[in-house]
Amino acid sequence: MAEEPAARPPEAGRGGRCGARAGAEGASGGWGLSQSRLDALDAIDSGWCPAWDTAWQRCYRLAKNHLDAGGILPQCGAGVLVVQGEDLGAWVQAQRLGWDKLGPAQQWLLESVLGLE
Repeated sequence: MAEEPAARPPEAGRGGRCGARAGAEGASGGWGLSQSRLDALDAIDSGWCPAWDTAWQRCYRLAKNHLDAGGILPQCGAGVLVVQGEDLGAWVQAQRLGWDKLGPAQQWLLESVLGLE
């Protein structure tokens, strides 16, 4: 079972496309959050608003939940492990094949939390 490591990933949240971050300049209305609120959220978890899309985050969380429940991730292969409609076998394979295209925080999560190599 994979455990959440104590170390934090490289700045997962900084520069994200999240509406809260995008509107941080103007603290009034919409998603705008003050800089102090953004800093407080980052202090809790720098990955609260990642720079990658929600589809990647969903597959990551499903994979982590699967590991936490005692499952294992497939080494490769589409259709081998489908969870809540997401093909995690294909997702794992895509992460390995596209490693160089991932950000440092994504690589850290895959390596340190999911144990992917």
